[in-house]
Amino acid sequence: MKMRKERFALWFLGSIMALFIMSCGGSPESEEENDETPVMEVTEEDDPADNEFLYALPSHLQIASIFRRSGLEYIPNLTNDPNNADNYNTKFMQKLNFGVYATDLAYCALNEKNQASIDYMTVLGKLSENLWMTNVFKSVSILNRFENNMGNSDSLGYIIADFQMEMDDYLEANGLSANSLVIFAGAWIESMHLAFNSVHANHNPQLVSRLIEQKKIAGNLIEILGAEDEDAELDILLGHLKKISSHFDSYDIENIDNEEDLYNLSMTEEQVSAALADVEAARTFIING
Repeated sequence: MKMRKERFALWFLGSIMALFIMSCGGSPESEEENDETPVMEVTEEDDPADNEFLYALPSHLQIASIFRRSGLEYIPNLTNDPNNADNYNTKFMQKLNFGVYATDLAYCALNEKNQASIDYMTVLGKLSENLWMTNVFKSVSILNRFENNMGNSDSLGYIIADFQMEMDDYLEANGLSANSLVIFAGAWIESMHLAFNSVHANHNPQLVSRLIEQKKIAGNLIEILGAEDEDAELDILLGHLKKISSHFDSYDIENIDNEEDLYNLSMTEEQVSAALADVEAARTFIING
């Protein structure tokens, strides 16, 4: 069961990265000249009862749709400085910030911040060496492909999806799949940081409702990470995740089955500010190492 959870978390991180890229539209031609959306499969390797943990996690296409329609705006200076990568000395912090930088890469790429995108891809390569994932970057020539397709958001989506699947397979084959859960946590917190700052700057009701919908992911992430072996850094991360999740406690997400009802959910500016404060505290814990 644990392996399936880790594989799904890594697939889900790929979804986050790809959806950011795809949300901005892009040019009509892609690197592979393929019209199909990159698909990442979740394998059925264990007992059917193990599917229970999936109950509140949206699918790849649902996630892509969320961000395409959400109105997420680019705000300068929100991403983590690539130079901070040298400050992360523990494997746990390197994993978390790998997730952070993966989200920052996508955020910059969709907004055509080309040099920043290359900087983030480079820093992911540096962290991959620390996390024993160097062969993934080499096997798909990720940096060269990324540089050659700057400005073509469709191609970048395929490249990122390709890289994510290669990383998934590599981690599993080398007994490193436990990395994926922590990487995903970093990516999710960074995506919340970007989205809540966007809402705080410009109160977009549709984006607010999509943030409330993150209650599903937060609850499952807490549950899955909580089943891992005890660790001081993990305990701190879980504490931050529980604080973020608490801002969604009063919302009955489980019984919402259409977008109209979802869009009726709202947060006041004071509630947004309170949630943002806890998101920022979690992110500060991560990026300060």
